Amino acid sequence: MPFMPLHQLPNRQTASRTRLWLWAMALLLLAGMVSARAEEPGYRQPPIDLVAAQTPLSISGHLEAMRDPTGQMTLADALSATFLPIPLTLGAGYTSDAVWVRFRLRQPGPDAGHWILDLLPPIIDRIDLYIATTDKPHGPEDFQRQSVGSMVPVPEHRVANSNLLVSFNLPPGAVRDVYARVTSATVVSFRGAIFDDRSLTATVSNHSLFHGLIYGSFALVFIFNVLWFIWLRERLNLYYAGYVLSLLINHMAISNTLASLMPETFAPTSKLWMSISNATSLTCGALFVVTFLRLREKAPWGRATILTLGALCPLTVIPVLFGDYRSGATAGQFIGLALIIADTSFSIKLALRGDILARRFLIAFAPALCGGGVSIMRALGLIPNTWWTEQFYFIASLLHIVLMNISMMTRMRDAENARREAQATALAASHAAEERALRIIDEQTRELVSAKREVEAALAAERQAAKDQIQFIDMIGHEYRTPMSVIRAGIDVMELSAAVPGPSQTTLLDRMRRSADRLVELIEVGLQRDRFDQPSLAVDLRPLDLARLARDVVMELPPDGPDVLVHAPEPVPVHADLLLLRTVVINLLDNAQKYGGVEKPIEITVGIEDSIAIFRITDRGPGIPPSVIPHIFDKYYRAPRARTVVGIGLGLYLAHKIAILHKGKLELESGDPGQCMFRLCLPVFANPVEG
Repeated sequence: MPFMPLHQLPNRQTASRTRLWLWAMALLLLAGMVSARAEEPGYRQPPIDLVAAQTPLSISGHLEAMRDPTGQMTLADALSATFLPIPLTLGAGYTSDAVWVRFRLRQPGPDAGHWILDLLPPIIDRIDLYIATTDKPHGPEDFQRQSVGSMVPVPEHRVANSNLLVSFNLPPGAVRDVYARVTSATVVSFRGAIFDDRSLTATVSNHSLFHGLIYGSFALVFIFNVLWFIWLRERLNLYYAGYVLSLLINHMAISNTLASLMPETFAPTSKLWMSISNATSLTCGALFVVTFLRLREKAPWGRATILTLGALCPLTVIPVLFGDYRSGATAGQFIGLALIIADTSFSIKLALRGDILARRFLIAFAPALCGGGVSIMRALGLIPNTWWTEQFYFIASLLHIVLMNISMMTRMRDAENARREAQATALAASHAAEERALRIIDEQTRELVSAKREVEAALAAERQAAKDQIQFIDMIGHEYRTPMSVIRAGIDVMELSAAVPGPSQTTLLDRMRRSADRLVELIEVGLQRDRFDQPSLAVDLRPLDLARLARDVVMELPPDGPDVLVHAPEPVPVHADLLLLRTVVINLLDNAQKYGGVEKPIEITVGIEDSIAIFRITDRGPGIPPSVIPHIFDKYYRAPRARTVVGIGLGLYLAHKIAILHKGKLELESGDPGQCMFRLCLPVFANPVEG
């Protein structure tokens, strides 16, 4: 029948048929609504049928949820609130809201059942679970509460286990409502499964074996690197050992395994354990990356960036210490994400340059990136919170640890091969250097032998020249003594020829005789000055009075010279060569007369100071410049401004040498302008001086 508008049909027949169809449809709809409401009052998700043969029974697909932003809702408020169905599991991410979840349990068949509900993840702070005691609860009094969670100590759990287990019994044919209030400073999520006793035992065993495999692998890698560090003292192994240990503690905290090891103390400190282990893993990881990739030489800026981020990681523990885990965890995630980006970007940059270490690092780091990405997306509620998404982080971490350890062993193998090649190269270079050194030594030995012969020949020639010089000096000394003897004899004849010599004549003859004797002494010393450097120079030591010697020398000075003041109150006995010591006194006096000026007096002081015979002579001349002082006792040396005075630079040189020959010393005591003072020091002779 073709379609016709409603107003074109016969009125009574059409209206009657229409009313009948509408009433039928209304009755069917009403019957369906009543039937549905009688079966599932207020629920949009089907109940969970508890059948032992089908365990474990997942609660996914049976959950309804509602947010409580204030966190003040009670069970009575939740019973009258509106819930929305959840497709799979609850994944609210980081939130401060309390989340209420509900589902229904049905015990089909004629038998009662004992069941255990395993709630996940185990790191949830607290889950307050309310299980109805009747099929049609009227209020909170018809519910029984059990509390579990990481912040609830294990001894307070109804089922004493680190897992979040809740046990309950259902009679045959019972249908029970279950409400759960979920709160957590970490990620708010909720999922679980229902077990009977047998299936729970098998599942817990499998989970324990799975986590035991992961923890055992982590522990082996940790011990291995500690032993390598003790053996090789390589910081890379120490950083990696710290990284692996912190990851191990973090995984054990996340899986609530530490609650089994510390049932009383873990609950209040669980967030601190997770925060410290996470910060330590990031810091040790940063140190490991910059050392493994050798960023100090390859990328200094990258090294500074990664170390700065690693140094910031421990700061994320501070909010946790004050009870604000969410802020610390959020900061840790941002710093960890920045650190991952920095590690990856610099590794890719080096890998593109052909760096083999960077390529190995990227391969070993890829599972950790995947695991971390899945963990972050699960925490933010972007992917379902299932067993696989939760365990994928552990599996990826294990694969990352193993691959990174293999990369380290490969790096150590390459380093060992490079070390061996370097040793071989160094050994070859050492052999070559040794051969070259032997050749050089042989050549230098021949040169030294030749030079030794030349030096010996030169020394022999010098000895012969010195011998010839000494023979010449001895000959000259013998020749000049004859005329001097004639002069002295002439003085004696003149003295005898005078009938009665007057006082002035006697004084003149005495002065002529002393001058002749002094001339003999000067010639003797002058002829011997070239012998002073010879170790075999003979010194005729005799006891004499230094004070008397000074007075005698002053008496022989010409009357037209400057005044000489002698201060010698007591005898000063010394053991010396009279001729040489007299030369010292005369040279010092002559030096003072030349440079002290005629008008200014010369002072001589003779005495004993601290058991040392002291002869001190002072003039009032211009002094000696500081630049000249180190050279005044050098042979033939004359100061620039003293070159206008007659002399050849031997006076002070001879005096200094003679003082040394007598085991004494001659030194300049003061060379300041207006006062030049020389001091002669000689050992005091113990025996009295003969008159």
